[in-house]
Amino acid sequence: MEIITYMVDGAIRHKDSTGQEGVIRPGDVQMMSAGRGIVHSEFNASGSERAHLLQIWIHPKQRGLDPVYQQRNFAEEFKNGAGQWVLLVSPRTEDSDVNSLTIQQDVQLWARKFEEGESLVKDLGKASGVWMQVVSGSVEWDGKTLSAGDGVGADVSQVLKLHANSKGEILLFVF
Repeated sequence: MEIITYMVDGAIRHKDSTGQEGVIRPGDVQMMSAGRGIVHSEFNASGSERAHLLQIWIHPKQRGLDPVYQQRNFAEEFKNGAGQWVLLVSPRTEDSDVNSLTIQQDVQLWARKFEEGESLVKDLGKASGVWMQVVSGSVEWDGKTLSAGDGVGADVSQVLKLHANSKGEILLFVF
């Protein structure tokens, strides 16, 4: 499996059989390719604060790969790219974003923070579909209101158009 962990609030501690160990906080994204096998544990890093995260499991393109662990903080991209889409995870190709984490599948994971009233537009190029997960806030897509915790998938045209009903954040998987 390709396992993506996106921290929303709090922190979790990670330890695995490849020797990787650390804490994942908001702004961090963890990408773990389980490959032929990996033993790992994750638990709340605090005894008093709650941890809120999204963890997504995706089948890799092929079996038998070596296990790989990656973690990166994207807080600077969100700060500098306020109102912009931030590429968190993508397959490694000659024209890929070298700042994104690498996944062994034909999928890109984008994140977008937004303010109330914003129009959110994303050129999807030759994508065949998307899955959108609302992390916080509320957006309108094709006349339907989606709120925190809601997700929706669709075959799409070349441009995704959303309207922000409140301040919030979404994840967008493009495949």
